[in-house]
Amino acid sequence: MNRFRYCVLVLLPLTISTSLLASQNDAKNKQKSDDSERIRLEKEVASKLLDVVLVGRYSKTDTEGEKTSKPDRYEIVKVTKVNNDYWVFYYRRSPDLVLPITLKVLWAGDTPMITMANEAIPGLGTFSVRLLFHGNRYAGTWQHGPVGGHMWGRIEKKKQSEDTKQKGESK
Repeated sequence: MNRFRYCVLVLLPLTISTSLLASQNDAKNKQKSDDSERIRLEKEVASKLLDVVLVGRYSKTDTEGEKTSKPDRYEIVKVTKVNNDYWVFYYRRSPDLVLPITLKVLWAGDTPMITMANEAIPGLGTFSVRLLFHGNRYAGTWQHGPVGGHMWGRIEKKKQSEDTKQKGESK
């Protein structure tokens, strides 16, 4: 019996420590896998939002209720991750004006979401936004003071003819 107790006392801590080391290694490997997956997703988003136009509709909701939707269009020149959850979106406001706007991007699994909470965009105002990008579509909500609403549409690659047309208009 003493020999059995001795074996248990020696082997039990070894078994526990081996199990703990295996768990730690599994956690490290999962973290590396998660990190590489996030890097892949971030590269995919940067590529997807290179020279695109968000073409869709927006609605307004105010004290009188939801209004009929209207056409909406945003030209994105490119997006660049700057640190942690922050990205710079280069938004073309006019043929000669590209605004760099730093926005927080959070992830719902593999889906990126722009999130703003009463944040000022110089020259445009203060906004709250939640905007998801999924496949070749976007959808979300927006708030600008007492007026807010919904926005949705497609992500389209900018056509070469649009570049030529804009250059001709800006001369």
